[in-house]
Amino acid sequence: LNCPEEVLLAEKLIELHPWAEMVRFARTGGEANAISIRIARAASSRDTVAICGYHGWHDWYLATNLKGDGLDEHLLKGLEPLGVPKGLSGSIKPFSFNNLEQIKKIANENDLAAIKMEVERSEPPTEEFLYGIRKLCDDKNIVLIFDECTSGFRETYGGIHKKYNIEPDIAIFGKALGNGYAITAVIGKKNIMEAAQKTFISSTFWTERIGSVAALKTLEIMLREKSWEQITNKGNLLRNIWLDLSKKYN
Repeated sequence: LNCPEEVLLAEKLIELHPWAEMVRFARTGGEANAISIRIARAASSRDTVAICGYHGWHDWYLATNLKGDGLDEHLLKGLEPLGVPKGLSGSIKPFSFNNLEQIKKIANENDLAAIKMEVERSEPPTEEFLYGIRKLCDDKNIVLIFDECTSGFRETYGGIHKKYNIEPDIAIFGKALGNGYAITAVIGKKNIMEAAQKTFISSTFWTERIGSVAALKTLEIMLREKSWEQITNKGNLLRNIWLDLSKKYN
């Protein structure tokens, strides 16, 4: 059964992201990513997914490397897909960050269930890239998933997609959400998230109460301290120190 804090946390996340209407909770980032893919595939009745970024260790993601080294530019190089069913080969299509033409080509050549991506990691997205992908998903009825396990709550009170004024169909949060406690969230639009009821998504500890309580208190302290502003200011300060040192010592 749901604990009260889980319901309160769902309501809080939807309040922070008015485009979303339903929430599903898990305990790890890999789980949340896998849940979002299961929901997107169930909602779209399609299988193939395009990815840009790091999204965990599960079979659906590591299948990218069954046809070579597709994950090499997505944070971790040399990942062997040992133990991943060979039948998943070709089900995941990697694309490069800020390369709109590449993802357009993939979408034209494949019947995509979802485009899953990180909004930002080591460089900011171009406006053309983000809004081009949003339009592409609208035109082809593709589920757009933002993986915000890393980027969430760093530069805004919520997803970093708020900084760019763009809305996905599903977003995922972890890490900062629980301040070290095990809690992740999948939020999304009702017409897509309801597909979770038609498939099977479950786990032993998802009704555990500590994560939800920790997340509620974390969000309360974040708001009080304006933590995202502090993190951004400290990040910019550190970057400037590194840049000055690199110029000084060539």
